[in-house]
Amino acid sequence: MKFIAEKKIFFFLSFLLILSYARSPDIFSQGRFWAEDGSLYFQNALKNSFIENFFKIYTPTIGYYNLFSRITALVSSKFALEISALVNVYLSYSVVIYIFFLILFNNSYLYNKNIEKFAYCLLVVVCPTFVPEIWANSVNAQIYLSVAALFILYSKNTENLLFKYLNSIILFIGGFSSVYVFFLTPFFFIKYKFLKNKYNLINLIILFVSFIFQLIFYGYSKLSGQMIFRNTNIEIDLNYLITFFYNTLAKLFFPKEVLISLYSFLLSGSKMLTLSVITIVLILLIYSFNEIRKILKNNNIQLFITLSLVIILISLILIIILFSGEYIAGRYSSIPGFIVCLIIFNLAFQKIKSKFFKKYLIFFTLLILISGFYQYRPHNNYRIQYLDCIKN
Repeated sequence: MKFIAEKKIFFFLSFLLILSYARSPDIFSQGRFWAEDGSLYFQNALKNSFIENFFKIYTPTIGYYNLFSRITALVSSKFALEISALVNVYLSYSVVIYIFFLILFNNSYLYNKNIEKFAYCLLVVVCPTFVPEIWANSVNAQIYLSVAALFILYSKNTENLLFKYLNSIILFIGGFSSVYVFFLTPFFFIKYKFLKNKYNLINLIILFVSFIFQLIFYGYSKLSGQMIFRNTNIEIDLNYLITFFYNTLAKLFFPKEVLISLYSFLLSGSKMLTLSVITIVLILLIYSFNEIRKILKNNNIQLFITLSLVIILISLILIIILFSGEYIAGRYSSIPGFIVCLIIFNLAFQKIKSKFFKKYLIFFTLLILISGFYQYRPHNNYRIQYLDCIKN
């Protein structure tokens, strides 16, 4: 039975690799440098010494240190120019592969059965908020590093030494590369306080050191005038809320074309129709919160997981609003949208007394995956250029 289970896992892993390749054959066969991959990190890796590559502050900075991009640039620069772009792509994609292994071969508080692991792996590949812009490039690999950090955070203790070492390495690289990763330091502290073992202490120390380093780097970059200054005075008006709702929530369940059609239908209809739709949505939300409350009432572990994911989600949204100076759209909506998916998936896989609510949650998980598959290869030239290398 164990052999059959492992055979299924490796078969599914092969499917994930084929699926990934099918999203962007051009990138995986020809390679590319995306934006700062080439213009900043690769160029500096060619010009600077090994020490300078890691310790020189590139001007202007974006406010945080990106170790992963510096590593991939250094490794890529050691190959012929014709191959270096491919090296950059596959090193960036290796983070996604590690997430697959992390999910498939580890136990977690988020999932138990193989079918649940398969669903989470599919989510990593086709999550509707994972726009083409972040796919297979080192600059945006920080998104996938943060996904890996989330799965490490909710993983149960493993006896596998290889995974322990690799998890700590991922957290080290992620903490020194991504705001989303070192921001998780307080949550790893809570995990250590509960489990109190050497492995979780090491992970906590790694993230704490990266957190302090990034704060110093941010402060020095800003005080020395070497940081890109953005307008962070965003007005939280109706347009902002609509943009946030579309990119982080609505997009998870319905493709853009469907949402536009629904929106046009409501606008062209009577006020009574619009009011009826809003009433139905509110009733479903109240029903959902009530059922979720029942699930969490007598399950302390599930209560902690759900609440912690909600707190992480809210905190990340606040960080994006305060520091990015951008609307929560595109790559900025990636992780908030993914965490919403984690909450829905995790609740859907729980033992629920209400059969109707169980089917209700599974329906939404399927909607997310269907929407993700539909948007996997974009239908407009603006988005597809990030996958097919159109016009360089």
